[in-house]
Amino acid sequence: RYTVPLDDRGSHWAVALEKQNGSFNAGIFKEIAPGLADTLQPKSKAPDVVARWRTENDWGHFQAAGVARLLTVEAADNAELRGEQDEFGYGINLTGIINVFDRDQVKYGLTWGEGIASFINDGGGSNLAPELVGTVAQATTMESWGYMLYYDHYWTDEWSSSIGLSQNFNDLTNLQLTDQPETVTYMSTNLFYSPSPEFVTGFEALYGELETADGSSGSDFRIQFVTRYNFSHKF
Repeated sequence: RYTVPLDDRGSHWAVALEKQNGSFNAGIFKEIAPGLADTLQPKSKAPDVVARWRTENDWGHFQAAGVARLLTVEAADNAELRGEQDEFGYGINLTGIINVFDRDQVKYGLTWGEGIASFINDGGGSNLAPELVGTVAQATTMESWGYMLYYDHYWTDEWSSSIGLSQNFNDLTNLQLTDQPETVTYMSTNLFYSPSPEFVTGFEALYGELETADGSSGSDFRIQFVTRYNFSHKF
């Protein structure tokens, strides 16, 4: 990674090369031709190129990032389909924090691209998937987009909460299985107590919902508790 500072506040731009995390979803071929599906594997031929620009201000910060990647699927163990197919993937990510009242903050993010499913946490989907174009099945990048919006509020110096939601949407191809994730929704809120920088305790309530391509859906709810103490010593 190469980083260029822009000011004393932390504003900067950067460019990086990253090891690729590829994935290929064989779609309906898993059911109608499992032997063929097993021979189709993602291949990393080049690193991902990632660029980022970030500005820091009194009101908060804003960051814009993008990725360009060469995605490849190969059928090395299949005599009839031996070879490789390359597809170009790309994506943009806009995130930031807005300072509002006292220590309260609004946090937001927006992501969109094709072939970027491996960058989206808990969003499902795949970078590459088969698609029927005319009478020919070929690998294509899957389009994904999502957003995140949260609000952090400090009730007192020791008590704080966050509340918000995020969603991810996948534009599935016409040869993917209908049980694949199409829409993922996630919401959470919490209450934390931190009387000192070293100690924090609290609980969080989380709700998630999954919708698949065939219209099926399911949801779940959980509560989790946490207590953390940071041991430190300065010489």
